[in-house]
Amino acid sequence: MLRQPGCPLLLAAAGACLALALLSAPALADNGVGCINDDGMYRDFIVAWKLPDGAEYVYFDPYMQAPQKSQYTLDSSTEGFLANTLNQVYSADKGKVGYVQYNDEWPDDHKHGTGGHAKGFFGFDENQGFWLQHSVPRFPEFVSKGYPGLPEEEFTYGQHFLCITMGLNDMNSLANQILTAYAWVYEQNIPEDFPAIQNLRLLASGERDDNGGSNTFSFTSIPFWNTYFDTFYKAPSWGKYLYEDFVEVQYQDDFTWETWMNGINPDPSFCAGDSDGHLYNSTNIRVLKIGDTKFKETQDHSKWGISTGPRNQRLVCLGDINRQESQNKRGGGTTCLANSALWQYLSSAIQDQDCCCDRGSCNAYGWCVN
Repeated sequence: MLRQPGCPLLLAAAGACLALALLSAPALADNGVGCINDDGMYRDFIVAWKLPDGAEYVYFDPYMQAPQKSQYTLDSSTEGFLANTLNQVYSADKGKVGYVQYNDEWPDDHKHGTGGHAKGFFGFDENQGFWLQHSVPRFPEFVSKGYPGLPEEEFTYGQHFLCITMGLNDMNSLANQILTAYAWVYEQNIPEDFPAIQNLRLLASGERDDNGGSNTFSFTSIPFWNTYFDTFYKAPSWGKYLYEDFVEVQYQDDFTWETWMNGINPDPSFCAGDSDGHLYNSTNIRVLKIGDTKFKETQDHSKWGISTGPRNQRLVCLGDINRQESQNKRGGGTTCLANSALWQYLSSAIQDQDCCCDRGSCNAYGWCVN
């Protein structure tokens, strides 16, 4: 059964009941700013994965039966979904569009080792826009310099992209969460005559919201026709696991995760009932095959996961945070949706992963012994 959204759940691990903000589904225009697919068509959302060692990518939108490999490459400045979407801002009169670019590693190689570990781009007109969440450092280029496509220095590792078309009210609500995450904004423009979007303006100004409390986290559910996007964000001061202490507890389900594992102190897989008191299985993916390309997690910089427990919720999450101990002190988030076609594709793409077992051939950590 797919999860039915819209109900507040008890976040028992954090000792708090989260308020669920249900926003009205906007009536958005096809001629406004939004996510545009490879064929130049406006879409509610688009998900894509860049394959390692190049600029080829696989992408999915809700009108497709399954993800497919694109005929374009991400290094193009004029073709493909990224160029189509971003050039609405890069090529526009700056008095008619607004944008906020944030990344913990800026295109000018300025790096931030504290605060938010979050990468994204808001682009919008006076009525609607898109939010592009992604995993690529130093990307995209400053709007003021024009859009050159994905630079060659970012070809090495796999990456992910999530684009959602939304109204300004939802975008403003989302900006409030990203304020909590302590995101690093590197370029922005919001025309003075645009509507009252105070959180976006605060984010654009470099404002951040981290009160130092132990429960600085935020959950919002954004409805869009038949799809809900659940956004989970934490501040650096929260100091807990985004996935194990927030996402998995909210959904009450097991997950397997693909995140950057080349850093210092990557987290092992956690099994429900272990000595650390984890409530759900949280395992690492080790090998993937997307399209015809097979690769290890060490070749991948994307950050996503799927539900794997008996509840059959078919959840897919994409976001900012790696499963590394140091990331508990960084701000960031993840966005989850229930989509059977996307979930099935990713589930089938997993070639090898850690596993947990309840009995039989288990080691001291509850992992399966091959």
